[in-house]
Amino acid sequence: MRQFAAILIMLFIMTGMASCSPYRYEEVIPVVEKMTIERKIGQMMMPAVPGTHIGTPTREIIRHCMPGGIILFGFNLEDRAQTIELISSLQGESMARSGIPLFVSIDQEGGRVKRVRDGVTQFPGSLAFGVVNDEDLTYRAARITGLELRQTGVNMNLAPVLDVNNNPMNPVINTRSFGSEPGIVARMGVAYIKGLQAAKCIAVGKHFPGHGDTDRDSHHTLPVIRYDMKRLRNIELVPFKKAIANGVEGIMTAHIAYPEILDSLKPATISSYFLNELLRDEMKFKGLILTDDMEMKGIAGVASAGEGAIRAVQAGADIILISSYGENVTDIYNSLLQAVKDGTISEERIDRSVTRILEQKVRYNIMETGEQVIAPAKFHLSEDEKKLLSEAESINTRVSRQAVYFHAGNRVPFSRYIIKNNGKNAVIITENRRTASLFKSAFSDITVLPGWDAKKVSGKMVYLVSYSASYRKFKDIITKKDVTIDRVLVIHTGNPFPLAGNVSIPPTLFTFSNTRGSIEAAIHCLGGKYEPRRKINVNLGFETP
Repeated sequence: MRQFAAILIMLFIMTGMASCSPYRYEEVIPVVEKMTIERKIGQMMMPAVPGTHIGTPTREIIRHCMPGGIILFGFNLEDRAQTIELISSLQGESMARSGIPLFVSIDQEGGRVKRVRDGVTQFPGSLAFGVVNDEDLTYRAARITGLELRQTGVNMNLAPVLDVNNNPMNPVINTRSFGSEPGIVARMGVAYIKGLQAAKCIAVGKHFPGHGDTDRDSHHTLPVIRYDMKRLRNIELVPFKKAIANGVEGIMTAHIAYPEILDSLKPATISSYFLNELLRDEMKFKGLILTDDMEMKGIAGVASAGEGAIRAVQAGADIILISSYGENVTDIYNSLLQAVKDGTISEERIDRSVTRILEQKVRYNIMETGEQVIAPAKFHLSEDEKKLLSEAESINTRVSRQAVYFHAGNRVPFSRYIIKNNGKNAVIITENRRTASLFKSAFSDITVLPGWDAKKVSGKMVYLVSYSASYRKFKDIITKKDVTIDRVLVIHTGNPFPLAGNVSIPPTLFTFSNTRGSIEAAIHCLGGKYEPRRKINVNLGFETP
């Protein structure tokens, strides 16, 4: 009875957060009351699994740990049919062992971070949406993504990135962010969240309290941000605050240290101040708190897998994310179970997380309860949703085109770079085979080279299609070193920020994404079908008009 009363009190204080539909705690409280502690601990885990089909290692993970969720990566997925089959098999195994359907999560941010490559629309990354700055387009694209993911069986997207990328040297966020302005990141983030969750796909905003102003990657080390709370409230927390007010269901933590705030190098993931006092109490977040991968060096360098998980749960985390399927999964499960048994973590604390988890599974049509029987819920498309899906490619084209930005100063006309105006004098250079094929199809009479060839580019108008600012001989080409060429236009499809390290920026057409839609948008622009934008709302680290 004491356990039940504690949960009930918690539910009474849960007020004020918008969500996809009214809370349904009354349906899951009886389920939680009857669960063993072993099943409860399992619900708080989200490991990866090996391979493209269920084998003995995957069955062993589900048998032993009974996880509440699984995270899928690109190596798990081949095509749409295989993805559907794999997820269906995973759900079947989970029902047979724990009796509760899984969260099936994935990083499908768009742009360079995509796991599902077949059967879903490949929208550009967040920076392109931030450049376009259109809430309706962002909402519709996210809703399409959510519907397409739900059709495959994925019910949780670890997106959007809510980090404000105000450090041009950021090695891991950059184009994954909506931009460098907190207001734009907040608006586009909220639009994305609403679209995704309207499709009954759970959104997880990341990386709290902010990974944008770092010059280190938390996958490889522990980044340190030396700002105080005033700075965080004015910049980093703005998108998260807006997201919470607009019903985001999940927030992922950052493995980043804030010594000016915590007076230590403790990562935010294991900080009770950040997760409980700030996120829960002050910012009134009532959804799920997920850790970032507990095997990243930003946390693994501080504590072992099991100890890190214990400290994260003590700090307020609901779900422990693990990107592997090895010994760490078992270590985390056993460590959490032992921590409850020896009183390090109370069972009431576990109940709060499990109640949140099951309630979201019910509310997002992942599971349903009736007469104490749990079953996977069915997902069906409405006629309105089918119509929206039919518009997916046209929306992708609009966003991809509107993001294309021409950087060359206001006095340089773009018309001088339209390919038909340069005739057979033009040479296109790209080391990417898919990009080369797309350009060759569009401009059959233009020479397309797989790399730099001084003899073949001499005296030509050179179009250099580059994903990376470290492109081979990049600086030599744009400065026309050791060769006589007419003009150079860089078509930059990747992270634009490293260009700030160059002495001068050549005329450049930015797409901010290397998806097929973004490459085709650049091709159509160079073909004279539309004009690129000449102004931009993002600080790229170098002067923009």
